[in-house]
Amino acid sequence: MTSRIDKRKKAYHYIYKKLHESGHRPSYNTAKLPDVNIVIPLAEIDKLREGITDPSEELITALKTLLRHTTSESEIEEILVKPFLFRSRSTK
Repeated sequence: MTSRIDKRKKAYHYIYKKLHESGHRPSYNTAKLPDVNIVIPLAEIDKLREGITDPSEELITALKTLLRHTTSESEIEEILVKPFLFRSRSTK
């Protein structure tokens, strides 16, 4: 069984890979695409990388919009939503 921390780290790697594949290069504190009003807080991405927190609804919505031309919504749901639907008794 995969721990919640491992799922968070997997979500981070997925986001990292998809942003780079799509050509979006995050700046120091946020990733912002000039033609749409989307800001992704990199502090939240760092927390995912460290396995501290689940992806927020705001992050998922932003990624669906940002990556809409390169990634299906169902793929994002599969990696960033479904693994976190049911809270385990332990966050680890």
